[in-house]
Amino acid sequence: LRALEVFIPEIEIHYGTFLVNERKRKLTQPLFDASGKVLEYATVIEPEEKGSDVNLAVHLLNDAWLDCYDWAVVVSNDSDLAEALRLVKEQGKKILLVPTISSTGKVRMKKPTAKLSQYADAIRYIHPSALRKSQLPEVIPGTNLHRPPEW
Repeated sequence: LRALEVFIPEIEIHYGTFLVNERKRKLTQPLFDASGKVLEYATVIEPEEKGSDVNLAVHLLNDAWLDCYDWAVVVSNDSDLAEALRLVKEQGKKILLVPTISSTGKVRMKKPTAKLSQYADAIRYIHPSALRKSQLPEVIPGTNLHRPPEW
């Protein structure tokens, strides 16, 4: 994201937060410790993203009310955004919905949720090969920011 801010100064990035919580969860099948004691629970780490969808909805609506755009390009498949999209439509704005690709390991297009589709004026998909061709440069000029090797 820092690279985007440097490479495209006109872009505004609104951050959510990422929380990591430890929680006690019941095991689906009990385990036994070295002494033979039955263990029914385990402490697990649960990462959780918070606020990104709310931030997107707030800025989408605020910018619609301020008449900052004619078309909103929403790259999401989060049905929590449906009410924000409905209100954006009430402001006479057009919505281009770009559903995110599947995160199941198999790269395939995901059908947009019906809750979001009903407010979309157009739906477009970004093919994974197009995403690969759209990477920022290996090094952002004038910075020490580098593209991660796994990209």
